[in-house]
Amino acid sequence: MIFVDADACPVRAETVKVAERHGVEVAFVTDGGLRPSAHPLVSIVVVAEGADAADKWIAARIGPGDVCVTADVPLAARCLEAGARVLIASRKGEDCMRAATEINDSGVAGSVEGFAGDVSGAAGVSALADEVRNRTDRLHILM
Repeated sequence: MIFVDADACPVRAETVKVAERHGVEVAFVTDGGLRPSAHPLVSIVVVAEGADAADKWIAARIGPGDVCVTADVPLAARCLEAGARVLIASRKGEDCMRAATEINDSGVAGSVEGFAGDVSGAAGVSALADEVRNRTDRLHILM
């Protein structure tokens, strides 16, 4: 299962393509504002409005082998606690490395890796995919 912290997520369409390629279901978790999807692998989960409602819903359901797409560091830590391997990537690689260090130093079991990755264009998406492949043969969470 791929869980997507969907409010303000810039890679929803790309996530559906990945899901199609691997034949896995996607749950877009939101407190509202997403259009329904007719795609057979996609479900829209609307949670109550409120701070971290989507995060809490995802954290209660994610487990080893699942994928979570988010830009939320506390949610990444919760996913790590649930057994996921966490890789944090964005254009601001230094910020990702700081966030990874923060989570790693918090005492949560497991390990987080942070690195730069720019998904603003096709070349950047390909480069990020290559970097993830170099780091692991399996992706549990992409931030």
